[in-house]
Amino acid sequence: VLELNRRISKLLHFNNNDLDANVDNDELINSNNGLQNFFRLKNALNVKIVSKWNRVASILKTLDMKANQKEYTTFRSNVQGKKILVIGGGISGLRVSIELLLLGAKVICVEKRDEFTRNNVIHLWPSVINDMCAFESKRFYGKFCVGSIDHISIRQLQLILLKIAIIYGLNFYTNTTFAEICPRIIEPRFGRCSPQSCDCCCHQHGFGFGSYAHFTHTSVQDSTTQSYANYLNRQSFDVIIGCDGRRHTFSRYFRRNNRRGKLAIGLTANFINHRTEEEAQSEEISGTCRIYQQQWFQALQDETGIELENLVYYRDNTHYFVMTATKASLLLRGVLKTDYSDSHQLLSMNNIDTQKLMHYSKDAAEWSSKLRRLEFARNSNNMPDVALFDFTSMYSATNASCAKKIHLRCCDTPVVMNAPESSRYMLLLLCGDSLLEPFWPTGSGAGRGFLSAMDAAWTVAQWFTNVDDSYSIDSMLNVISKREYIYR
Repeated sequence: VLELNRRISKLLHFNNNDLDANVDNDELINSNNGLQNFFRLKNALNVKIVSKWNRVASILKTLDMKANQKEYTTFRSNVQGKKILVIGGGISGLRVSIELLLLGAKVICVEKRDEFTRNNVIHLWPSVINDMCAFESKRFYGKFCVGSIDHISIRQLQLILLKIAIIYGLNFYTNTTFAEICPRIIEPRFGRCSPQSCDCCCHQHGFGFGSYAHFTHTSVQDSTTQSYANYLNRQSFDVIIGCDGRRHTFSRYFRRNNRRGKLAIGLTANFINHRTEEEAQSEEISGTCRIYQQQWFQALQDETGIELENLVYYRDNTHYFVMTATKASLLLRGVLKTDYSDSHQLLSMNNIDTQKLMHYSKDAAEWSSKLRRLEFARNSNNMPDVALFDFTSMYSATNASCAKKIHLRCCDTPVVMNAPESSRYMLLLLCGDSLLEPFWPTGSGAGRGFLSAMDAAWTVAQWFTNVDDSYSIDSMLNVISKREYIYR
């Protein structure tokens, strides 16, 4: 990511034909001009090297047409220059970042990981495919949706979206975790705050009014990481969007509904795709259920002792299998050591025999796909990519948006103490799995994630169009009620 930022920075400062000229990209990163950087990049490439880089020119032409659609230009004057923080660099986080950049906002996206490692493959709705093709996704990844079933690995989709977002001017920070909205602006300390005796963050940061958010880093900090931390801590945001999954950091502001059903145990496994002739001829399985293929599932159970409710097989960068296994068969095969009524105890790491889990998933994969000698792909921890998960409970947020009152003064000085209270409202939104946890057999994760990203971007545009500096309750409620109506 940093290397791509460096290359784009060089092109933005392009003055000669030497694309490897040494150019410092700190100015570009810190300026965060958003979509303006894209227009500068397009103009530089069109003038200098369009004849050499036809593929790049084609991409930029398509992205430029997208940026000039009336859906974005109509609201751009209202959103232009607004600072928006996106928490999470997943599919939904990157997609909403692109949409906000097209509206003219300055977007910062923070991701706690330092690389994309998700091998799992997801089904794509036709609307998602059409949306991605509008960004020339085929140019970024030639194998995009080339199989008999429309699917793509999560990692590859993230990479495509990240490239598009960076070209549009996204500031993307890895190894960075959003900790909290600055508590000083939520609960001001009027009359109880002084630089000599207070641990308030506005003094810790050393620049007066502090920051609107606190960040932590998930890796050993070096000078570069520390400079990014200083940059983020000094930013004030107009909108914060949570896209960091089911265990999102906004749980304090958004309550959740929990829908529980019958015990459901999911199993995912990824195997290396050596791209042999045998593997290329293997037939994919797009979600077959026991109720419709009773003989097939009964034969699997008779021959292997594996009892499944459904099974999906996608051939992508890996051979990806996901299935719903019954507790009885997992106990019979020794995958689960002890039977517990509580699902958390049942599927805890201490109660799972990893070796038998690998044999279980491999037997199911080889029997269903007719492939032999399958080898497990490796996950981010360099371990076999196989896992059990519980989807008995499905979570959803009670609300998709809210406005949080924040205070702009804290320091105990005569100037501040004698001044009237200064406050504003910051818009908070949820997106993707943070908003509604998907039910994997329906393949709804990416589809609903994209839709929620567009809904969030629409809400941001409406907020800055209809809510002025007076922050009238009626105007804010009008925007939020429309978002909630769409969510319901």
